[in-house]
Amino acid sequence: MNFVGNIEGNEILNGKANVIVCGGLVGNVLLKFYESIGGYAKDWTVQKLKRYPPMNVLVKLLFDGLFPATKISGESEKRGGILWGVDGVVRIAHGTSRAPQIANAIESAREAVKAEVIESLKSELAKLNQGGKP
Repeated sequence: MNFVGNIEGNEILNGKANVIVCGGLVGNVLLKFYESIGGYAKDWTVQKLKRYPPMNVLVKLLFDGLFPATKISGESEKRGGILWGVDGVVRIAHGTSRAPQIANAIESAREAVKAEVIESLKSELAKLNQGGKP
């Protein structure tokens, strides 16, 4: 592990840390904010280029095909987000999730249980705590 220590809010998206540990409220606010960035940027850009229809098509292609932030919300809705720090497998779905998303989250949780994800994490963390390498 390469623990970088505390980071500031302006360092969240700059790649300084691959994993950010925070409380549930802060984590949820960050996740919801991050999920909204791509769609907001796309809508804002389309609005600014409204007078240039060919540019609108290009902007939509750019954001829909290349800019991953516009896809983050949809990806997490397919299986639900993972809740770490709980002694078990927990998947969290959006409040707007429908039956297919809930079914996918349940299947994903079942796969995690079958793969013994929690037991593997406990084992690797125990090794790390003993000074070994995972």
